[in-house]
Amino acid sequence: MSIRVHLFADGEPDMRGRFDHSWPEGGKIRAIRNQASVEALIALLCLARKGEELEDDARHYLPSACAFDLLPRVLYSNPALRYRWEGLFACIERLFWNRIYYSGIRFSFPINTIREGLQALDADPFAVLPIMSGYTDRQIQQARILNAALEDV
Repeated sequence: MSIRVHLFADGEPDMRGRFDHSWPEGGKIRAIRNQASVEALIALLCLARKGEELEDDARHYLPSACAFDLLPRVLYSNPALRYRWEGLFACIERLFWNRIYYSGIRFSFPINTIREGLQALDADPFAVLPIMSGYTDRQIQQARILNAALEDV
């Protein structure tokens, strides 16, 4: 699925070639995260930057956290990025993950979480990694169905 579907009302430009854009809801931001691609990472970082420009902490945090959650999968599937990933992490951390929000809250985005995620993916490419940006409604529903099925066993 194209990232445009989550970012733009119609997913296609209008007759002037412009996209109708409104801020995506949390579920759409998480859906971008779930695409697990370099393009998704870039889109999330762009959304975080836009949230920063708007001076809206919530609009900065969620895409930043989604980018953090996505990074191990992007690194795993892109050897050129993984080669010296610690430098990439340091750059992103300085610009997006090392922030004190207006209310004084500061979130932790530790490099060891990325390292452990890469190790888990090396052992099992389908590993379930912990996330700090929450789940989509669809993921929650799937977990409920799975839990109900396990209880019946």
